[in-house]
Amino acid sequence: SSHRRGKLMKFGSIAVSEANGAILGHSVQAGKSRLKKGLRLDSDSISKLVDAGIETVIVGRLEAGDVDEDTAAARLAAAFLGQGITCAAPATGRVNLFARTAGLFRADRQRVDHFNSIDPAITFASLADASVVGEGDMVATIKIIPLAVDSTALDAACIAISDAGF
Repeated sequence: SSHRRGKLMKFGSIAVSEANGAILGHSVQAGKSRLKKGLRLDSDSISKLVDAGIETVIVGRLEAGDVDEDTAAARLAAAFLGQGITCAAPATGRVNLFARTAGLFRADRQRVDHFNSIDPAITFASLADASVVGEGDMVATIKIIPLAVDSTALDAACIAISDAGF
């Protein structure tokens, strides 16, 4: 594979005043507000940090070619839609997939294993092949492990879904 393993997103401690647009690396209590890991810092969240007397935060900055976790999870979930699958909105890099109708859930283990071998940052877990499901039952979940994923790996994973027909 030709993508840049290990060169994802730069992490470090920086002054809150320089953190606009960066992605929060750890959840932080800022006064009465809890800012969650993965939050893209903006003027509102920075004001909360400053008001709470917090001077530095650990953040990640996307590198060229990186895709943030929720965007990546949503793209992968979209590749499954229309195959009897519907999905929830992405949160913290995770998207849950649900059966659109009652029936038999099919998952080819070799294709699932192939998908999971594309990049360690991208994972897919599902019910066993031939599971009986009801309408609205959760059948699978997609998770982006870090706060961002390389776009080349994301593209390969989307192609694997459409080629496989999972």
